[in-house]
Amino acid sequence: MKKRSDSQLLMFFIFILFCVVLQTPTSAQEQPTPKYEVQQLPSGKVDIIIPGEIKSKEEVMTNDETQAIADAKKDVKAHFNQTLWFTTGCFLPIIGPLVSQRDIKSIPAARTLGKSPQYVAFYIDYYEIYMKKQRYNWALGGCIVGGLVDVCLLGILINANTD
Repeated sequence: MKKRSDSQLLMFFIFILFCVVLQTPTSAQEQPTPKYEVQQLPSGKVDIIIPGEIKSKEEVMTNDETQAIADAKKDVKAHFNQTLWFTTGCFLPIIGPLVSQRDIKSIPAARTLGKSPQYVAFYIDYYEIYMKKQRYNWALGGCIVGGLVDVCLLGILINANTD
Protein backbone atom coordinates (compact mmCIF):
# COMPACT_ATOMS: atom_id res chain seq x y z
CA MET A 1 0.00 0.00 0.00
CA LYS A 2 2.90 2.38 0.77
CA LYS A 3 4.44 1.89 -2.68
CA ARG A 4 1.22 2.82 -4.41
CA SER A 5 0.82 6.02 -2.41
CA ASP A 6 4.40 7.12 -3.26
CA SER A 7 3.79 6.71 -6.96
CA GLN A 8 0.44 8.47 -6.67
CA LEU A 9 2.16 11.34 -4.87
CA LEU A 10 4.79 11.52 -7.61
CA MET A 11 2.11 11.59 -10.30
CA PHE A 12 0.32 14.36 -8.41
CA PHE A 13 3.50 16.49 -8.28
CA ILE A 14 4.22 15.84 -11.95
CA PHE A 15 0.65 16.84 -12.82
CA ILE A 16 0.97 20.07 -10.81
CA LEU A 17 4.35 20.84 -12.43
CA PHE A 18 2.99 20.40 -15.94
CA CYS A 19 -0.10 22.48 -15.12
CA VAL A 20 2.11 25.33 -13.98
CA VAL A 21 4.58 25.05 -16.86
CA LEU A 22 2.03 24.63 -19.61
CA GLN A 23 -0.34 27.30 -18.37
CA THR A 24 -0.61 29.77 -21.22
CA PRO A 25 -2.83 32.77 -21.64
CA THR A 26 -5.61 32.63 -24.16
CA SER A 27 -4.51 33.06 -27.74
CA ALA A 28 -4.46 36.46 -29.35
CA GLN A 29 -7.20 35.36 -31.71
CA GLU A 30 -9.63 34.95 -28.83
CA GLN A 31 -8.81 38.30 -27.28
CA PRO A 32 -10.42 41.34 -28.83
CA THR A 33 -7.88 43.63 -30.42
CA PRO A 34 -8.16 47.20 -29.19
CA LYS A 35 -9.04 49.72 -31.85
CA TYR A 36 -7.22 53.00 -31.63
CA GLU A 37 -7.05 56.30 -33.37
CA VAL A 38 -3.93 58.27 -34.21
CA GLN A 39 -4.28 62.01 -34.59
CA GLN A 40 -1.51 64.17 -35.98
CA LEU A 41 -1.65 67.63 -34.42
CA PRO A 42 -0.32 70.75 -36.19
CA SER A 43 2.37 71.24 -33.53
CA GLY A 44 3.97 67.89 -34.47
CA LYS A 45 2.54 66.07 -31.47
CA VAL A 46 0.83 62.71 -31.86
CA ASP A 47 -2.17 61.63 -29.79
CA ILE A 48 -2.98 57.93 -29.59
CA ILE A 49 -6.47 57.21 -28.31
CA ILE A 50 -7.26 53.67 -27.14
CA PRO A 51 -10.73 52.93 -25.76
CA GLY A 52 -10.52 52.79 -21.98
CA GLU A 53 -7.17 54.56 -21.79
CA ILE A 54 -5.58 57.65 -23.28
CA LYS A 55 -1.90 57.87 -24.11
CA SER A 56 -0.28 61.01 -25.36
CA LYS A 57 3.20 61.30 -26.82
CA GLU A 58 4.39 64.87 -26.80
CA GLU A 59 6.79 64.55 -29.68
CA VAL A 60 8.11 62.02 -32.11
CA MET A 61 11.22 60.23 -30.80
CA THR A 62 14.37 62.25 -31.28
CA ASN A 63 17.58 60.98 -32.77
CA ASP A 64 19.15 60.72 -29.27
CA GLU A 65 16.35 58.48 -28.05
CA THR A 66 16.48 56.08 -31.00
CA GLN A 67 20.27 55.93 -30.84
CA ALA A 68 20.18 55.26 -27.07
CA ILE A 69 17.71 52.39 -27.52
CA ALA A 70 19.74 50.85 -30.35
CA ASP A 71 22.97 51.15 -28.33
CA ALA A 72 21.31 49.61 -25.26
CA LYS A 73 20.11 46.59 -27.26
CA LYS A 74 23.54 46.12 -28.81
CA ASP A 75 25.35 46.38 -25.47
CA VAL A 76 22.99 43.93 -23.77
CA LYS A 77 23.72 41.37 -26.49
CA ALA A 78 27.45 41.93 -26.02
CA HIS A 79 27.49 41.81 -22.20
CA PHE A 80 24.86 39.18 -21.44
CA ASN A 81 26.04 35.84 -20.00
CA GLN A 82 23.56 33.18 -21.20
CA THR A 83 25.30 30.28 -19.46
CA LEU A 84 25.19 31.96 -16.06
CA TRP A 85 21.46 32.64 -16.12
CA PHE A 86 20.52 29.28 -17.68
CA THR A 87 22.42 27.38 -15.00
CA THR A 88 20.97 29.66 -12.32
CA GLY A 89 17.53 28.64 -13.52
CA CYS A 90 18.51 24.95 -13.66
CA PHE A 91 19.98 24.74 -10.17
CA LEU A 92 17.60 27.18 -8.48
CA PRO A 93 14.32 26.30 -10.22
CA ILE A 94 11.97 28.74 -8.51
CA ILE A 95 14.47 31.27 -7.19
CA GLY A 96 16.40 31.74 -10.47
CA PRO A 97 13.74 33.70 -12.38
CA LEU A 98 13.02 35.78 -9.27
CA VAL A 99 16.70 36.64 -8.78
CA SER A 100 16.96 37.65 -12.44
CA GLN A 101 14.68 40.64 -11.81
CA ARG A 102 16.99 42.30 -9.28
CA ASP A 103 18.55 45.67 -10.04
CA ILE A 104 21.31 45.96 -12.62
CA LYS A 105 24.49 47.09 -10.89
CA SER A 106 26.87 47.39 -13.86
CA ILE A 107 25.80 49.63 -16.70
CA PRO A 108 28.64 50.44 -19.12
CA ALA A 109 29.59 54.02 -18.25
CA ALA A 110 31.84 54.49 -21.27
CA ARG A 111 28.80 54.48 -23.54
CA THR A 112 27.27 57.48 -21.75
CA LEU A 113 30.33 59.75 -21.58
CA GLY A 114 29.86 62.99 -23.47
CA LYS A 115 26.22 62.28 -24.33
CA SER A 116 23.16 64.41 -23.68
CA PRO A 117 21.18 63.86 -20.47
CA GLN A 118 18.23 62.63 -22.53
CA TYR A 119 20.43 60.01 -24.22
CA VAL A 120 21.85 58.87 -20.86
CA ALA A 121 18.38 58.56 -19.31
CA PHE A 122 17.01 56.52 -22.21
CA TYR A 123 20.14 54.36 -22.43
CA ILE A 124 20.06 53.46 -18.72
CA ASP A 125 16.32 52.74 -18.73
CA TYR A 126 16.36 50.56 -21.83
CA TYR A 127 19.60 48.79 -20.87
CA GLU A 128 17.98 47.72 -17.59
CA ILE A 129 14.75 46.67 -19.32
CA TYR A 130 16.47 44.56 -21.98
CA MET A 131 18.96 43.03 -19.54
CA LYS A 132 16.22 41.99 -17.10
CA LYS A 133 14.19 40.54 -19.97
CA GLN A 134 17.14 38.46 -21.20
CA ARG A 135 18.00 37.32 -17.68
CA TYR A 136 14.41 36.27 -16.97
CA ASN A 137 13.97 34.41 -20.26
CA TRP A 138 17.17 32.40 -19.85
CA ALA A 139 16.56 31.70 -16.13
CA LEU A 140 13.01 30.57 -16.91
CA GLY A 141 14.29 28.27 -19.65
CA GLY A 142 16.81 26.80 -17.23
CA CYS A 143 14.07 26.45 -14.62
CA ILE A 144 11.88 24.46 -17.01
CA VAL A 145 14.72 22.20 -18.14
CA GLY A 146 15.97 21.72 -14.58
CA GLY A 147 12.48 20.96 -13.33
CA LEU A 148 11.91 18.32 -16.02
CA VAL A 149 15.27 16.70 -15.26
CA ASP A 150 14.44 16.69 -11.54
CA VAL A 151 11.07 15.03 -12.20
CA CYS A 152 12.71 12.36 -14.39
CA LEU A 153 15.37 11.64 -11.78
CA LEU A 154 12.74 11.45 -9.04
CA GLY A 155 10.72 9.01 -11.14
CA ILE A 156 13.80 6.84 -11.71
CA LEU A 157 14.59 6.93 -7.98
CA ILE A 158 11.05 5.93 -7.00
CA ASN A 159 10.98 3.13 -9.56
CA ALA A 160 14.35 1.85 -8.31
CA ASN A 161 13.05 1.78 -4.74
CA THR A 162 9.85 -0.08 -5.66
CA ASP A 163 11.78 -2.94 -7.28
